[in-house]
Amino acid sequence: MISPTLILDDVDIDVVAHRIAWGKFVNSGQTCIAPDYVLCSYETLKKLLPSLKKAIQEYYGNQPSDSDSYGKIVNNS
Repeated sequence: MISPTLILDDVDIDVVAHRIAWGKFVNSGQTCIAPDYVLCSYETLKKLLPSLKKAIQEYYGNQPSDSDSYGKIVNNS
């Protein structure tokens, strides 16, 4: 199943960025609510990207793979 995220132009972009980051990365994205793609205007996208980067850094630091908060999936390959 594919989960789109629709963002309107009049939202609080920082709140949206935190919610997208949480939804995508909780349980390594292995949930049915994990956003797969975003639909928004170009103007909103220009505001979203830096805010999303900031939210991810707040949750997981500059090296998410080293964070204890970032979920890992065990794989023998």
